Amino acid sequence: MSSGIIELELGGKARTLRFNNWQKEALGKIVGTDPLEAGQLISSKLNESPLLVVCDLVYTGLIGNYRVQMKDLDFTRQDVAEWIGDADNAILGKVFDAWLDASGLRQILPEQPDTEDSKKKRVGRKLKTSR
Repeated sequence: MSSGIIELELGGKARTLRFNNWQKEALGKIVGTDPLEAGQLISSKLNESPLLVVCDLVYTGLIGNYRVQMKDLDFTRQDVAEWIGDADNAILGKVFDAWLDASGLRQILPEQPDTEDSKKKRVGRKLKTSR
């Protein structure tokens, strides 16, 4: 598992997210379940609303960082929703990947099937037409 700390720009400000025990606790409160089960529950909701999942991860990741630094929260869940709505897709992917790595869920999630495009882009893989 990785350190679970990422930095990104949200709301015009550099912000740090930490996917730690504080984050797990906050995520458990949001989804209304045990903090240890929250990660699996939220990953199952990914098909329903990926943007809402990432919003919850950013919000709780910010809480994880603020708790470690013993700072009062200076943002709301609504603030985070606005930032996520305006964020670049690369940032959203970075958040989700960092959370998967830190939580250890990447190892238990099923692999995504290869598409024709991904097969063509692999280095060293021969196409069926080559001999």
